[in-house]
Amino acid sequence: MASLRSACATGALILLAGCGSSEDPRDPLVLDWKRGTYEGLRLGDDSAKLRDVLGPPVRQGPGEPFEPAGEDFYEIGGLTSFTDPEVGTAAGGSTTLRYRRRVFLTTAHRLTAWGTTDERAQTPEGVGVGDEQALVERRYPGARCFIQNEGTEYVTYPLCKVRVCAGRLLGFGGDPIKSLWLAAETRTGLTRCVAPR
Repeated sequence: MASLRSACATGALILLAGCGSSEDPRDPLVLDWKRGTYEGLRLGDDSAKLRDVLGPPVRQGPGEPFEPAGEDFYEIGGLTSFTDPEVGTAAGGSTTLRYRRRVFLTTAHRLTAWGTTDERAQTPEGVGVGDEQALVERRYPGARCFIQNEGTEYVTYPLCKVRVCAGRLLGFGGDPIKSLWLAAETRTGLTRCVAPR
C-alpha cells in the first residue's frame, strides 16, 4: 500500500511539473501595439535592457539594414517611411540590432521600433505571421494596404500600415503576412498610446 501511495505521489508531481510550464514553444508572442511591448521589451526601453533580455545581437550598427539577421527586407515586406521620434539623436544616433527572426531600432540608446518574422508573432487582435492580408483590413478598419514601391525601380511587395495611436505605426509585410512591425514616431508614441484607433 505504501508503494502504491508513493507511486501515486510521484505521478502527481510529474503531472504538476508538466502543467506548470508556461513557455510552450507554440504559445503566441503578442506584439501589443497599445502597450508598446513584445518579448518582455517596451518601446522606450534602454538598449542595455534589450541585450539583457535577448542577449547579444547577431549583427548591430548604425549602417545595418532594418531586417532580422539572415532575412531579406523585400522578401519579408519591411516597414518603410516611418519617422524618428526625435529623442536626442545627438546623444547616440540610431542603431539597428539584428537577431534571428527579429530586429530592433534604437535612437539615442532607446528602443524606438522593431519587426519580427517569428511564426508565433501576433497582435492582440489575432493577426499574425501566416495570415492573409485581408484579415488586417477586417480587424483594422483604418488599415492602408498597398503595394510598396509600385511604379518605381525598387522591388515591390505587399504592405499594410495602421496608425494605431497618435505617434505609433503598426505594419504587416507580405501577403500572406511574413512580418509584423511597430514603430514609435513621436516622443508621446514612445511612452504611451494616445487616442487608440
